[in-house]
Amino acid sequence: MQKGYTQCGDYLIPALVLPDDEHRPIGKYERVRMNYLKEHRHVIYNQLILSSKLYALLVRVSKTIGSD
Repeated sequence: MQKGYTQCGDYLIPALVLPDDEHRPIGKYERVRMNYLKEHRHVIYNQLILSSKLYALLVRVSKTIGSD
């Protein structure tokens, strides 16, 4: 996730790169799950966002309900 540092004046700033995940549009039930997490389980939602695992969870929800 991190690829070295960039010199900016006297400071070293980490050069962060997000992982390349293949994304597809999320459906109704994925949005419902995401909104539930955002409104009622905000700590879990923030942890998933910060660890880049939210999309993987939404894909798993999609596979569980069988919608493609």
